[in-house]
Amino acid sequence: MGTEIKTRGSRVVMVLPAVLYLVAVVLSILSQLPDLRQTQLGLAFKFTWLLPLGFILARSPRSLYSSRLKIVYAAAFMFFTYCGLMELLTDRGYIGSDFNNVLIALVVGSVSMAVWRQYGSQRFLNWLVMLVFATTAVVGFVIYRDYLSGFSFARPHDIYTSKNSMAQILLNSLLLMFAFRPRNRWALLLPVVVALFLVAEIFMLKSRAVMVGLVIMGVYLTVIYRNKYVMAGVVVAVIGIVVWTLCNVDMARYFFDNVLLANRDMYNMESLSSERSTKVGAILSQIPGNFLTGLGNFYLDCFPVAILGQYGLIGAAPVYVIVAMTGVAAWRYSRERTPVTAVALMLYIALMINSIFEAQAPFGPGVKCFALWMFMGFAMAEHREHQLFKM
Repeated sequence: MGTEIKTRGSRVVMVLPAVLYLVAVVLSILSQLPDLRQTQLGLAFKFTWLLPLGFILARSPRSLYSSRLKIVYAAAFMFFTYCGLMELLTDRGYIGSDFNNVLIALVVGSVSMAVWRQYGSQRFLNWLVMLVFATTAVVGFVIYRDYLSGFSFARPHDIYTSKNSMAQILLNSLLLMFAFRPRNRWALLLPVVVALFLVAEIFMLKSRAVMVGLVIMGVYLTVIYRNKYVMAGVVVAVIGIVVWTLCNVDMARYFFDNVLLANRDMYNMESLSSERSTKVGAILSQIPGNFLTGLGNFYLDCFPVAILGQYGLIGAAPVYVIVAMTGVAAWRYSRERTPVTAVALMLYIALMINSIFEAQAPFGPGVKCFALWMFMGFAMAEHREHQLFKM
């Protein structure tokens, strides 16, 4: 009896990191529920990532490390050290959201790598993807119910204040579905129906940056990845759009003005860019005088410019290195065409597109981007025999 209890206990201990990991993923997404976003409970949900991290640190800390990532580790250390020193030596703030986001990305990537090394399988991946997809659908439905029911494209564009982050989370969950491999294809029927709802909600949220990413990912899946189901869907959609446009010119203009332009004036760059053009121009004009050390923390919806403007060349260079190394890894690993590597590259492309129009992608804010670092961690563990980065 004692031996049986001990055996069961050891089995529980063996699977506990995977369970804690899945719980952290689900609760992180649930933290985006409108009633939880700005609450202590919502913040606590995000901190559940410390549970699998703490367990892995206690049991097998070496699984969190990869010698192939020495350049990435060095770049992150340089960025953290630089921010800390500048925070102490100047009256400008350097430790802020970007500092936190890079740290969170490293934690999520390392924990994911450790989890995949021990539990990585298609079965685990199916569970993860369906949990993410189902949880995202729940959050999406709540937002639709509370903010988008009775929706009209002619309504103002800021229906939901966190529309850009939520739309990207919806797109991420759609991309994750390409890693789902059910035994029975009929099991895809309900997810496909839900996916159509999530695509519609992306358009309802009027996040043009995410709409651009959605279209480009459709082209990528059709032309490069050559997914036959997406290809068929794209062909049908294009034919439908052409026929609909020819038959409903007024409705096509309505869609263009109220959805693609989000009720903005296409002849006014300030309106069209949501005032980004002026703000980006103002920062670009200040960069030459602060080229090495930057201006300190500020918010700007253009990640590449924001990083250089805030931290200067000295602080921005390590961040650019991490982003570039991640892209190189995602591209090289994608040649294997496994579910993990295919999705990792798609997430990287989608978030890099988003980074042109948003402030913190591809690192954050956390829940918006954690899927990328989760799948990059999986890809690193899945292909540990390949030596990508050497020092």
